[in-house]
Amino acid sequence: MTVSARFSKLDGNIIRQVDSRFLLEPSWTSFTTDITIGWDEPGQWQSGHYRIDLTIDGEAIGHKLFVIESHD
Repeated sequence: MTVSARFSKLDGNIIRQVDSRFLLEPSWTSFTTDITIGWDEPGQWQSGHYRIDLTIDGEAIGHKLFVIESHD
């Protein structure tokens, strides 16, 4: 299966999409993973409102809004 996470600004501009492939065993009753993006140096995210959309094999499974705030 392919799990995709698309990070975007609320205006629709995509920041980055991460696609990760996994092979699941039929006997498994649960599965957990992390999908993150970032930079080597802090401060690369601009303050503002963002959205992450998640899909499994192209089928939408959820989304979440989040905020990056400046602490200047």
